[in-house]
Amino acid sequence: MIFKSKIKSIYSILHMSICVVKKNTLLYLDENLVKEAKKSNINISKITENAIKHYLFNSASTGERASINFGRYLATLKEEKRCFTYPFKLEDVELNCIGIIDGLKTQLDKFNVFMGNHGTAKTTVVRSIVYTLGSSEPNIERLLKSNEPEGQIRLNIISEEPIILKLKRDTNGEIIKQEKIGCIILDDPGAEFDEENFKKLLNYLRRLDAQIIMTSTPKFNDYFNPDDNMIDMNIFLKKG
Repeated sequence: MIFKSKIKSIYSILHMSICVVKKNTLLYLDENLVKEAKKSNINISKITENAIKHYLFNSASTGERASINFGRYLATLKEEKRCFTYPFKLEDVELNCIGIIDGLKTQLDKFNVFMGNHGTAKTTVVRSIVYTLGSSEPNIERLLKSNEPEGQIRLNIISEEPIILKLKRDTNGEIIKQEKIGCIILDDPGAEFDEENFKKLLNYLRRLDAQIIMTSTPKFNDYFNPDDNMIDMNIFLKKG
């Protein structure tokens, strides 16, 4: 595939610190523009090279761009309120009369996936957990509907290890916060991915020293491991 080789080229350009072979290329540029550039000592080749890199990167799909740097992709999801990290792990989660969920109670393992089609309250589970942990403030009406007298969210936290927060100064004197991540919660992180890049995302997440709690749709069901904790959301929805 031409596009796949293009993405591999982008990855090499961005991440490999080897000697790059240069090639003479004929470019048709405005003569006066070139003269002005030379007067200002502008490196036309470098500008052209950077412009091509930028164009190739932006023409790639979300999954292809994310696969270049998954760490940066998770940072983007954090800004979008689709990724949350905590210095501890969760033992279980229980929801009663929350959204369209009748009752949900499940143990949590190392790698957990709340699986279901759109409209099966996967995001409700994420919102409920992070709201209870004080990381987000969703519309309460999305958690407890007006026709429900009460509801409950219950979490059990595993506290085997101490929670450690380190503060360090960088070379500019800025204080950097460093904490060990025990749990990462992701709301449909592969929503815009194709199968190949979704598998790469799963491999990246498995290499992290953290508990993973994520949501996904059945189209990626075959890419999870047999020992993953797969939670079918359909069995927890309100009947009628």
